Formats: sequence, structure tokens, C-alpha cells
Amino acid sequence: MARVSFEFKKGDFVWIGLIVVLLVSGFVVATWDSSKAMFHDSVDVKVTIDGKGDMSLQDAISGGFIGGGCKLGDWIDVSSVAAGGSEVASSDGFIVAYGSGAGTPGQLKGYSPATILRVQTGGTNTGDQDSFTMPVKNEDTWKVIGATKVYWVPLECSTAPVGGFTPAEYAGGESVTFPNGMIMKSGYKARSSQTMTIKFKEPFSMGAVSVQITPKHSTYIAEQLIVVTGLTNTGFIVQDNSAWAGNYADGFYWTVIGN
Repeated sequence: MARVSFEFKKGDFVWIGLIVVLLVSGFVVATWDSSKAMFHDSVDVKVTIDGKGDMSLQDAISGGFIGGGCKLGDWIDVSSVAAGGSEVASSDGFIVAYGSGAGTPGQLKGYSPATILRVQTGGTNTGDQDSFTMPVKNEDTWKVIGATKVYWVPLECSTAPVGGFTPAEYAGGESVTFPNGMIMKSGYKARSSQTMTIKFKEPFSMGAVSVQITPKHSTYIAEQLIVVTGLTNTGFIVQDNSAWAGNYADGFYWTVIGN
């Protein structure tokens, strides 16, 4: 029986270890599946948010610092609540009110906070119907005077990224498109005649559903009557039916919602 023996010195173990490492490394490289992607948990990934410092990606998403989106909630009839005086908004949202107003001539008034007048309509005759839309900030008090019906439309926001809209990128222009497909157009039109036609720079693809008009006048005039007589996906028609020339508006600001 033959016997083979090796005599290893201390330095030989260094070379043997290096050979083993190289063999193992070669095996790993040879068997790596390049089709497999590497993943990281959102808690492990760190990001830096201006004004907030360093935090995990998950905390940034949950805190609403990354992504997020908003949509209009359901119409909520708050007429009986509004009749009782001031209320506190549970979120950002809009008050939509209509009615014949209070006083002679009838006027609708909207306050937010409850001590600051934000919106006021000028009725021509007692009994005339009028309306307004007023934004309200979260936790602000609000109050409406003279309305027959008052609706609350909350702004519902989520921290989950919905894509398609970054508010910081808006740099002016007539139109803004929201993540849910709603389009809002706005502008100003100086008065040129009793009947004026406003054409949108780009028409709504589906159609316009709502228009709001706010007259502009150099002095306060109580008897202004400006009405919209036509609304299409390409524009709308406005008539200034004020009683006499001294009541004519200098122009009007307009906002149209559609899709």
C-alpha cells in the first residue's frame, strides 16, 4: 500500500486559503442569475427632504412628502348646519351656496374664518336667486348668510402616489389638469360690450360642467347683474344686464370646470 504525505509549512496555508477564495469566487460569478433584480425595503432606503432632514423612504411616503394626490369628495348638504351659525371645517374643501339672499336687495355672504367676509353677491331685486363657491381651509371656521341651500364638498387627499400632477411645476396658463381627469380653466375678460364671448385656448375634450363669474369694478356697486347665457366645451357667453351704464363691470374673472 502506497502512502503519500505532504509537509505543510505555515506560509503554505496562506496560499491554500487564497486558492480556495478564488475558486469560490469563480463559482459564484459563474452561477449568478443576471435576470434577478435586487430589491430594497422602503424602510431601508434613506432620502433627504428639504426642510425635514433625512428619513426612510416609507416615512416620506406616509408623511405625504413624496407623491400624493387629491380629489373632490361627495356633495354634503349642510344647510341645516349653516343656519345655526359658524362651523369648523374638518378638511380643506369648498362651500357651494345658493338662494335669494338676505336684505333688500337680497345678498349672499360667505365668511372664512367666520369674522372675515370673503364672498358677497350683489342682488338687483329682492327675491333674485344667486350663488357662490368659497374655498375653506382645514380647521377654519366658516359662515354663510342668506342662502337657501349650502353644500360642503371636501377635498380628499391621500399620501399614495397617484402620478400625473406636480403642483410645483405649474407656471401659469389658462388650464390645469388634475389626477382624476378634472380640468380647471380660468382667466380675466375686460368688458367690451353688453354681450361677450369667451373662447378657451384649448377646448374641453368631454365638455364643460360649471362656470363661475366674479365681476371686477373700480368701486362697490350693489346692482350688477352678470349672467352666463351659454356654456360649451369651446367657451361661454356672458351678458352684463346691469340697470344702467354706471353699474357696468370693468370686467370679470372666470373659472370653468370640465373634463
